[in-house]
Amino acid sequence: MCLCGGLAALPVSEAATTSGAVGDLAHVREAVDAWVASKRYLEPDISVDEVACQMGVGRQAVSEYFNTVLQKPFRTWRIEQRIGEAERLLSADPTIATGELCTRCGYRDRSNFHKHFLKVAGRSLAEYRETLSNSSVLPGGASTSGKQEWK
Repeated sequence: MCLCGGLAALPVSEAATTSGAVGDLAHVREAVDAWVASKRYLEPDISVDEVACQMGVGRQAVSEYFNTVLQKPFRTWRIEQRIGEAERLLSADPTIATGELCTRCGYRDRSNFHKHFLKVAGRSLAEYRETLSNSSVLPGGASTSGKQEWK
């Protein structure tokens, strides 16, 4: 039985709840897309088991999807999504308070946020803010930063 902390599972096709077969990964993609659209990756302290429950798919299928299709572990992918959200928020409001930015991106610990931001964005938060103030942001909020591959 899945206990998602009272959160309803996202609507996903029946086939997405099975795991193992590579063909089922398309159904997991559907579940991941719905989960991302609802920005549930911003929820703090969420485990892969809880994510699978929220998606309405098996944990093994979720892990297989991230490791095989996206070629990175769920945790790494989630960090990248959260820092991407931080970049979007900063592009919209470069003066947003760091504490609010951390909270809105699913971080409870500023130290981890700063470490992850540096690794994913390729520069510190202060450097990123300075880049924004110097108008080095492309139209549409795209960054000119040299992002590093997460390892």
